[in-house]
Amino acid sequence: MEKLEHAVPEDIGDVPGAVERLASTVEQLQQQVRALQQGGEVECSVASVGSVGVATKATGIKTVDSPLRPYPELVTTEPAPGERRFYGEAMAAVAAWRRARARREQASTTPDRLDKLDRLRADERLLELELELVGEHGLTLPPAERPWDGPRRQTELRVTREALRRVWRERRKAWVVHWLLRLLTLGLWGRRRG
Repeated sequence: MEKLEHAVPEDIGDVPGAVERLASTVEQLQQQVRALQQGGEVECSVASVGSVGVATKATGIKTVDSPLRPYPELVTTEPAPGERRFYGEAMAAVAAWRRARARREQASTTPDRLDKLDRLRADERLLELELELVGEHGLTLPPAERPWDGPRRQTELRVTREALRRVWRERRKAWVVHWLLRLLTLGLWGRRRG
């Protein structure tokens, strides 16, 4: 026992007190999570959040900084740290949707008549991803500021499906016109200049 007392430095601080505060804070947070999962509202006291900070400073445990998001169902146009936790399985579709948006914006800035087919393909891909995100994953897309409820989600899905059907028709027409012009010009129309 004497050897152990000499081995432990005396200026170790109030480790048992810090551990106790940390344990009580974890219990409070677990209760709040359970209440939220059951659909209740929880008041988060500043004192409990502050005690987590005090306890982590005293014990030297580092916490992961995660952004607070009031509506994690809202898809953002720009990536944010820790968003994989919010989107879960939909993360791959969210990343593909962002790329499709960028591709669509890039295609729309090109005024060339030859790129109409490319713009329509980009529109088609973007709308397909929006249907997946809203319909299958239950996410809400910009410019919405709050998550959609059931009727609003159904309206958005219907509007997106109609837009996708319209893009399919326009793309078929553009494809026929593109190939007719290529045929009439002996393949000169639509060639990429490099």
